[in-house]
Amino acid sequence: DLNVTAGTFTTTDPSKEFVVSATRPKTYISEGNPITVNYTGKGVLSVGGTGQVTIASPITLTKDVDDVDEVVGYDKAGIVNVGMGGNPGGTLTVPGIQLGGSAGTNDGMVNFHGGTLVASSDSLDFVQVLSRVWPEGAKIDTNGHDVTMNRSLLAPWGVGVESIAVTDGGAGYIGTPVVSFSGGGSGATGYAVMADDGAGGLMVDHIVVTNPGVGYTSVPTVSLLGGGMATPATVGEVFLNAHNESGDFEKLGEGTLTVTGNMTFTGDNTITEGDLVVYGDLSYTGTTTIGSDCSFQVFTPDTAYTPTLGNIVGPGDLYVGDGVNSTSLTATSIQVGTLTIGAPPTAAATGLHSVPEPSTAMLLLLAGCALFLAARRNGK
Repeated sequence: DLNVTAGTFTTTDPSKEFVVSATRPKTYISEGNPITVNYTGKGVLSVGGTGQVTIASPITLTKDVDDVDEVVGYDKAGIVNVGMGGNPGGTLTVPGIQLGGSAGTNDGMVNFHGGTLVASSDSLDFVQVLSRVWPEGAKIDTNGHDVTMNRSLLAPWGVGVESIAVTDGGAGYIGTPVVSFSGGGSGATGYAVMADDGAGGLMVDHIVVTNPGVGYTSVPTVSLLGGGMATPATVGEVFLNAHNESGDFEKLGEGTLTVTGNMTFTGDNTITEGDLVVYGDLSYTGTTTIGSDCSFQVFTPDTAYTPTLGNIVGPGDLYVGDGVNSTSLTATSIQVGTLTIGAPPTAAATGLHSVPEPSTAMLLLLAGCALFLAARRNGK
């Protein structure tokens, strides 16, 4: 595992490979491949606090080809935590997060715990795995680029791991052991914090849970692997939370973020800079705030879906439909600078379509709610 809570970690050469493996703990750099989180078993890359990680090549979440008979789950391919539970913040700058090896579309996970994911280049497939928005929230900075996420931004579900006790810290550790989770659910991650054992070595002081995981129906077995100790530490009671919760989403940076999956987190949606296009199903009751000189486009290619949102406010622009297909939108209220039913004024606004004809769109306001359009801004 690699955990960065302060300082910087940077790679500058996209031909270098960086491997983090939980089943065969090792860290090395070699020629020829992009950075890879997990090559066999579960590997975890976590950035939080004031940590800043910049990777020159796409991060690849993968399973080893020898693991094809293993149970497929979020903890059978790599996990990226952008921010950490209990230690939100941190910045991860990458050209993309991709799948590799024998990993399938439901392997691997990006967890947002208040950190910021920054795009370093344009991409039509920026994040190839599912993402979960936890209570600390999610921030994506397009950084002047146009990027597309073809997977969903989801609320976590079920029950997760809240804390892990250490009853005996052990002695004589020469390195930090890996915290391994087995059974009960999937996706929990954590790391051990070390302290001086008073005899020239290290001991395990406590364990930090960096991501609670989802769907835990029983307490997982937590083990400490490696570390080269004289006396191993003893893990105590593992506590589950009452229920996982979700948080807010914020779009930062100039450029356009297009999400073709679903957005079902439960917090607010704030477009502070640039443009946000959602090309899938939306379902959240929080407030959507569209900042000045920003835009929000809602388009649902599947007519079975009707995006259902709370209040939509702000001086920015709201577009319903893409100029080609029918789209319906249900909202509690709309108070925006400009509302356009149909395509945006130019293809550059979203990068989706250049068809200028208006589409068939339907705007549904819940009973007793208001529709308010402010004056058109900047002559648009």
